[in-house]
Amino acid sequence: MKNKQAAIVEAIKIAGKPCLYTSLTTALGFASLAVSPIAVIKIYGISACIGIMFTFILAITLIPIGIKWLDIKPKVIKLEASD
Repeated sequence: MKNKQAAIVEAIKIAGKPCLYTSLTTALGFASLAVSPIAVIKIYGISACIGIMFTFILAITLIPIGIKWLDIKPKVIKLEASD
């Protein structure tokens, strides 16, 4: 169990910042639609911004929890030597 937890922590350490930055830049891009004079576009931009950040938070918390609770075993891939 410790190996799985250590792998989860290491994966979040490695991929956490890049995922945060991509979520933030995408959310800010959609949030820029909030200055539109068209109400539907404004609502769409704000909704997309909130949805993107909510998805990031869920992905960073629920996926590691699910991996830890489920008994998922990694597949072993055998590499063949090429001539």
